[in-house]
Amino acid sequence: MSLDVVESLMRDSAFEELTDYTHQFEPFKTLGIHRKELVHSRILATFLNRNESHKLGADFLNAFVMALVKPGAVLFSGEPLEPDELSKVSAPSVHSQVYRELYFIDLVIVFPRQRLVIGIENKVDAGEQEDQISRYQETLRTRFAGFRQALVFLTPDGRTPKTANAQGGVPVYCMGYGQIAGMFRACMASPRLSAGAGAFIDQFVNHIELHMTGNTRTQELCWQLFSKNEAAYKEIVRQYRSCIERKVVSALSGLADRLASDSILGVDPTQLQIERERSKDDKAIIFYSLHIRMIGWPEGVWVKIYKHNWLGVFPFIHEADLAKFGPRFPLPVSATTARNWQELRYVSARSGMDEARKVLGDGNEFTQDDLDIALALAADYVREINEALELQLADSASSQAGGSLQKIIEG
Repeated sequence: MSLDVVESLMRDSAFEELTDYTHQFEPFKTLGIHRKELVHSRILATFLNRNESHKLGADFLNAFVMALVKPGAVLFSGEPLEPDELSKVSAPSVHSQVYRELYFIDLVIVFPRQRLVIGIENKVDAGEQEDQISRYQETLRTRFAGFRQALVFLTPDGRTPKTANAQGGVPVYCMGYGQIAGMFRACMASPRLSAGAGAFIDQFVNHIELHMTGNTRTQELCWQLFSKNEAAYKEIVRQYRSCIERKVVSALSGLADRLASDSILGVDPTQLQIERERSKDDKAIIFYSLHIRMIGWPEGVWVKIYKHNWLGVFPFIHEADLAKFGPRFPLPVSATTARNWQELRYVSARSGMDEARKVLGDGNEFTQDDLDIALALAADYVREINEALELQLADSASSQAGGSLQKIIEG
């Protein structure tokens, strides 16, 4: 393929706009909460509550409720709610209550006077628990006897639930986050909306469209690029995996070179041993690990910086090496093996290491900032191991001195 073809795509105005869009500041991702289900539920609860400080009143609540009877609403099972009954609860000055985690259901909207209850089960990444949706149908039926009940299964793509009871009596609707984004965009036109809430909604909608549903504008830009530069577009897609591999190898190889020459871990780099491991996997594209240890550490003790599915860091020892020490191993070690590394134990007194080791959930998306965080964690583990060894050495010296003194007294 001619290089001019690819360069033509990169000069396209649609490519420039797409680049700007995908490089915008993302507060939800910056805070590490862009896939947190509880955070999304809390946001929805805030805007479903007409009395919150967003000043929208019931605008978002009404949009959500009426979406259940609009054309395109997806009823998975049960008898649908009637437009008239939803119009009544969308009237001005209707009292409503919004609960989070009521009877284990993520969100519950109650209209006491109209005798209507709508539960929302929000699934961002997690799968369904055993019989989860059917249990929630039954919960709404029994806890709100005499009410008209419905359950909304909310997911990024509007998928159907696997655990609903089609004969359960409580209707189940499927809704996607794309619909939520549309409701929020409509609310942004409200003259009552506070400036702060408007800025928040704008960022939240961008987050939904970038990370959960696919933005309609980005889809259009991609179509423009594809339709005018199909061959170049196809080549970029074809080269994606090799580009990710090159990114990972270049970054972690460069990191290993820095570790060998600079004191970025707070120790003399000439006292470090560094090993590299590399393999491939269909899902992660490439596995790459740096194993780091100080000369003089107990045999088999390392700190791992790795890019597998995650980008992460943790100190470890192989169980085979640990067995050689017996009860004399001088460092704290986890009681169980590391998750997904069945032959490795954590060399740390910290709890929750299966989660604490994670720097980034999608390891392929790491940035230099993420690598700096990984280095800071590695430096912490190196320091903790050194301090634990120094303390153990001091205790040993003290015990030996005490034993010598006792011998002198007894002699």
